[in-house]
Amino acid sequence: MAEHPAGLEAGPSTYWNFFPKVSTKAVALSTTLSLLTAGGAAAAYFSGSPDSDPAWLTCSAGALSVPLFSLLFVSPAKSVLDSEAMATRPAAERESWLRSWGRRQVLETSLKVVTFGALLLVLGAKGEEGALARLTRP
Repeated sequence: MAEHPAGLEAGPSTYWNFFPKVSTKAVALSTTLSLLTAGGAAAAYFSGSPDSDPAWLTCSAGALSVPLFSLLFVSPAKSVLDSEAMATRPAAERESWLRSWGRRQVLETSLKVVTFGALLLVLGAKGEEGALARLTRP
C-alpha cells in the first residue's frame, strides 16, 4: 500500500510504466490469501469440534468480502487502467484513475485489517480454553 503513493510522488508518467506489474501482484496475492483465510475459518467452524464458534463463519464471510470488493470495485478500475485506450489519454486523466485505484486499495486494506482483527479476537477468545491456547499448547 505504501508503494502506490510513493509511485505517484515519482510522477504519474513514471508510475504508469510499472503500475501494471505492481497492481497485478497485489490483487493476485490479496485474493489468494483472503480465499485461504476464508477456507481456514470455515474449516475451523465445520471441524466437528463441540465448541465450534459461529464467529468463525463471520470471519470467513469477512475474508470473502475482500475478493468480492476487489471483483466489484478494484478490478473494473484496474481494467480501465490496463486498457490500451488509457495509454493515449491525457496525463491528468491517467493520474485521476491512478488515485482512484489507490483509494480503492485503501478501502480493501481496511477490510483486510478488520478481518485480521476479528480472526485474532476469535483465536484469543475464551482465554485458556480458546483456539489460540489449544494451538500453542505442547
